[in-house]
Amino acid sequence: MMDEGPSIESPGEVTSPPRIALWLAGLTTVVLFILLNAFKIQDVIARAAGYAGPTPMFKLDMTLNYTPDYCYGILSSYGEVGCKIYAVLLSTLDALFPLLYGTFFFLLIRTVYRKLGVSRMLTSAVSALPLLATLFDWSENIAFIRLMSLYPSRSDGLARIANVLTLSKFGFFLAGVVGLLIGAAGFAFKRRLVEKRQGSRQSSASLT
Repeated sequence: MMDEGPSIESPGEVTSPPRIALWLAGLTTVVLFILLNAFKIQDVIARAAGYAGPTPMFKLDMTLNYTPDYCYGILSSYGEVGCKIYAVLLSTLDALFPLLYGTFFFLLIRTVYRKLGVSRMLTSAVSALPLLATLFDWSENIAFIRLMSLYPSRSDGLARIANVLTLSKFGFFLAGVVGLLIGAAGFAFKRRLVEKRQGSRQSSASLT
């Protein structure tokens, strides 16, 4: 088989991200995901820092469509010590994780859509979804930190804004995952179609 040589991409074609960047982003995302969800590293850190309450860290981050009363019920269960630790975790672990998953899914979507041959505009639009989820995640963290800095004083308006940010975070992330699955299904179908055509050509060639 002869080498085809380096290909020259057209202006409208999407450049595939470096494979090493994709693997590195994926590996770090998976490792931190396991630490957060299987080993509950955030709770381990909180306990070591002096928090003894029953409510786990990142409770609000994983709750959909909460009310101001529910939000302040969680803050009350944390207490002053728990709120301070939660704020630190939001600005460290929960600032890093959105960056990692946003980058990973951005690169993964671009890779899949590049192989699928999708237009640059559509690829950019779909791959931007996890990055938007990251931005809303960070904005949610800022709202939480502000709520905790005001506690025990209430700001129901800010709590409602935090809820909207949480819903937006999950919404854009879910949309990105759906876009990735559609792209992956399209790529699998395209690959299967190419293999079927190649098989038909080989069968025709053997008959002649």
